[in-house]
Amino acid sequence: MRINVEYLSYLLRQITKKESEEINFDSVGNPTLSDLLRLIENIYGNGIGDLIFNKNTIPPNVFILVNGNRAIDLELKLKEGDQVSFFTPVSNG
Repeated sequence: MRINVEYLSYLLRQITKKESEEINFDSVGNPTLSDLLRLIENIYGNGIGDLIFNKNTIPPNVFILVNGNRAIDLELKLKEGDQVSFFTPVSNG
């Protein structure tokens, strides 16, 4: 299953060195948004995980869009070809 991922903030682009990418889930039957976040964290390290989710929640200042709709549930099921976009604040202060 392929998920299209967009990194819409400068900080995320600095970590990933990409504006977007296609993530493949080969071993997960029905991946959730949480599965995607953990896979991205495994690829790029804990720094990205600290920016986009914290203790199994999405911080209120982080926007995650799935097919253009704001996602607030980490257990949201993803489907083949979904577009997931991440936007984080420029700074925490």
